[in-house]
Amino acid sequence: MKPRWHQFGRWTLLLLLGGHGLVLAQSWQRAEEPRFLRLRIMDASLVVEAERRYQKQTITSTQESYTDLAESLAPAADLTLNGAIYHPNLLEFTFRGQLGYEWEKIDSITATNGGGNSVLQNYDLRLNLLKEKPYAATLTGGKSTYVREYDFFNTVHGDSQRFGGSAGYTEGLIPFTVEANRAETTADSEPAPSMSRYDTVYLSARNLRRKNHTEFTYGYTQYLREYTGQSLDEGSDHSVQVHDTEVWGADKPAVLTSRLTYHYTDNAMSIMGTDPLAGDINTTRLLSSGISLQEHLEKPHSAALRSLYDYSLDNYRQEDYRTLNQRGQVGVIHQLFESLTSSADLHAGLGHSSGSESSWDNTYYGLGLGENYAKRLGQWGQLHMGFQGTFDRQDNQTTGGNRTIPVFQERHTLTDGVVTFLNLAQADPASIRVTDAAGLITYREFFDYEVIPQGDLVEIKRITGGIIPNGSTVLVDYRVSTDGSAKGELLTDTFHIRLDLFQGLLSLYSRLTQNKNFGDSWQNAQDSLDKVAGLELSALDCSAMAEYEVYESDQTAYNATRLAQSVSLPLDSWGHMGLTASENWTYFPNTDQHRNTFQLIARYSIQLSSTVDFSIEGGQRIERGDTDDRDLATARAELNCQIADLTLKLTYEYEGQTTLEDTRERNRVYLRVKRAF
Repeated sequence: MKPRWHQFGRWTLLLLLGGHGLVLAQSWQRAEEPRFLRLRIMDASLVVEAERRYQKQTITSTQESYTDLAESLAPAADLTLNGAIYHPNLLEFTFRGQLGYEWEKIDSITATNGGGNSVLQNYDLRLNLLKEKPYAATLTGGKSTYVREYDFFNTVHGDSQRFGGSAGYTEGLIPFTVEANRAETTADSEPAPSMSRYDTVYLSARNLRRKNHTEFTYGYTQYLREYTGQSLDEGSDHSVQVHDTEVWGADKPAVLTSRLTYHYTDNAMSIMGTDPLAGDINTTRLLSSGISLQEHLEKPHSAALRSLYDYSLDNYRQEDYRTLNQRGQVGVIHQLFESLTSSADLHAGLGHSSGSESSWDNTYYGLGLGENYAKRLGQWGQLHMGFQGTFDRQDNQTTGGNRTIPVFQERHTLTDGVVTFLNLAQADPASIRVTDAAGLITYREFFDYEVIPQGDLVEIKRITGGIIPNGSTVLVDYRVSTDGSAKGELLTDTFHIRLDLFQGLLSLYSRLTQNKNFGDSWQNAQDSLDKVAGLELSALDCSAMAEYEVYESDQTAYNATRLAQSVSLPLDSWGHMGLTASENWTYFPNTDQHRNTFQLIARYSIQLSSTVDFSIEGGQRIERGDTDDRDLATARAELNCQIADLTLKLTYEYEGQTTLEDTRERNRVYLRVKRAF
């Protein structure tokens, strides 16, 4: 190895040579001499972690209690380094590893005084092969802990292990990439620990042609998710997608966007009974496939006028059930003034659903109109208002024996405090299946969501503390019973208005949504009127909202009052305090059901000194109803201290949940001390 003073002198000489010398220096760096192994230590430290977890469940009817206690101590050496083998352009790597020893003690109903000792091996590795070549490849691997927050009252801690790689070719007519990965996780989920495994293969290719481009993707996923002693969800999913964009013309070009998608899913869901070892397991296997096509053509005719042309096809199969839907639309959008935008369209569609003994055919055509107006009212306000409506002629024909028709992948958004109904009446609650937006995670009734009949409609309600994130989109499959056929017209319109006053200090808003059927009555469609009015206040660091909703239909009805408040107070330069609260009262007059929710969350953080900071947050949620009561409480505190190369982190977490059936509590204390070198 050459001495450091010699390398310093050589660099100084090159810099003195000016621009020509700089080019030589860069050329010399690119032509770095091969060496069997290069290592550069980026970070080195000693870490000690200690953790104590305590869980308790008390059955309300018997007052029996079950506890779980786990304690661990893990000293480790933490090392981060970059390096290369032979040459950085051949094999370059980044490695962060933690090697240590863990002592663990577990005391529970399933492992009395259990636990044991193990080698702690958390790591994160990335290898880049031939990084300067178009056929470069990457290999990755890792093992670590994670924290996932589904909502404020449900935080999951777990361990994850993953490895995989990607390779491809980035030049030529069709550049492509191939990826393969495996990910495994374990988590301390309530009400049961969980384990999941995902094996994925992903292929993507694209072709760029000046203004046009085509993309192809293929994905394969094999998955397994298990909640210990409760359920097992496993299967595989194939998906193929082709996306193409074509542009014609230089002046006011027309743009055609096409998307073709195919997927096939094989899923088996097993629900454990009271004695799984004796065969008390209910397994449901579903085979499903679907193909969809979307075409969208947009042509600008002037700065204020453009036309749109759309066509879609969806064909979905699940066991003996099938749906086929087609829709076409021609529309125009015109902006007469900067503040006024108008739209109009003609549309038509065909729908077919069939089962083992029945079928349903739907034909419709109609007109759509829309207006949106926005106007600034001097210096004191701004007005927004709009209308969107459709008027369709519909023909519904039902034939067959039991007259049960399927509905697949109906999209809904589940938000706390908002009532969500399935689109069609007469749904069979036992047939409902809820998944995430990708269709890969099958959520569990009673743990993640509730099915609540409300008259002839069925409500889907997210359970706070489950694994459906608040405000997320879900897909719902279900069956509906129908009898007879109907012809008629359907009017659907939405009107909204919002007035912002005094630079956002006060906002008033209202919206009205109506569905009105004319002609023959089809039992699965509803006449409904949804009216919402509210106001918002915002001043300094405080805000408040009040909203009232009245929903009326020939199937069910409800009214809801929603309030929300928040305060955010910066405490000079050394701290911050925040407070949010919400209250919700919902009443269903047809069934005389009440549902009330109250939630309060407080946060406080402070910089105690230049080396110490502290934060604490806590919340309480109270849910009251005629059939179910639920109380949730959460508290978290964290202390961080850094003195020179020594850092300390101390956290405490508490989560509690009380229902009519039981009370669950979970406590966690975690300490991490790190000394960097």
